[in-house]
Amino acid sequence: MKWVQRLRRTTLFDNIYKSRMARSFFNYLIRTYSKAFCLLAKGLSTIGRKHPYPSENNANINLILITVAFNNDLLINKQIELVKQFISDDDYQHIIIDNSTRKKMRKRIASLCKKNDIEYIAIPHMVSWLAAKNIYANGYSHGCALNWTYRFVIKPRNPEVFMLLDHDLFPLKDISVKERLGTNDFLGVRREPSREWYLWPGWSIFRLNSIANYKPDFMPLYVKKQYLDSGGSMYKRVFRHYNINTIEFPTTRTLRIKQTKGLKLGNDIYHGDCIQFIDETWLHLINGSNCAHIKGKETFVKHIIDNIPKVQAMLK
Repeated sequence: MKWVQRLRRTTLFDNIYKSRMARSFFNYLIRTYSKAFCLLAKGLSTIGRKHPYPSENNANINLILITVAFNNDLLINKQIELVKQFISDDDYQHIIIDNSTRKKMRKRIASLCKKNDIEYIAIPHMVSWLAAKNIYANGYSHGCALNWTYRFVIKPRNPEVFMLLDHDLFPLKDISVKERLGTNDFLGVRREPSREWYLWPGWSIFRLNSIANYKPDFMPLYVKKQYLDSGGSMYKRVFRHYNINTIEFPTTRTLRIKQTKGLKLGNDIYHGDCIQFIDETWLHLINGSNCAHIKGKETFVKHIIDNIPKVQAMLK
């Protein structure tokens, strides 16, 4: 794989991939050969471990919070701080699953977790490599990372409840995750691009015993040319067995709090200038790692993180 590493470091490849045409071409290949890419990613999600990760001290934890990190220690640092401050469940464990593609960033996030007494687990590089330069685009890398995490971390530890979080999600009020789940089998932000629906895995809660027999799959899914992002395959595996009219979903409120020049497309505005509140309790920074390549996004993210009290005042 040395030639792959050299390819990733070349300025020529970086410049080529920065063009929208090149990214569109890569995405076209993935759409056209989506089944093949899914099979490859599912295969890769089983590598890197001969044995599951046991829980520390063999402790029985009833609630596990899983955060997938990606090339941003600033977000992880703030999330760890606010989770410790606002998650009120007595018996929970917060685990950082590192899907970062940069070795230096992995070291920084690992050091940060050690300093804060948070368990750190690194995704095998072969899995995380899929995210490099977004070659393996449209959520395939994230879905692959979640499948790997479910197989080697969540299922072996057998918690009563587990929650999946993106690294740019922050609680801003006291919240009990298990109380919020209540008697539901799952709870999350709904994505419904077509008749098929699924939960966005950036903020979703699951009762493990209720879904384990369905063999969860967090990979993206194409249904009749309609793309369901990471977590989309859960529709076929789990959610199609439920009546959507009987499912509870959290509230969401999206605000545009910045006016970046040159942003005209709705998707670019969403990823560049907006924040989102979930249940009027959680802040979603949206595009925290700037995978959408929005100019000035890194500065915007830092500004929000440095002004959390002002953001809390915006909650209803």
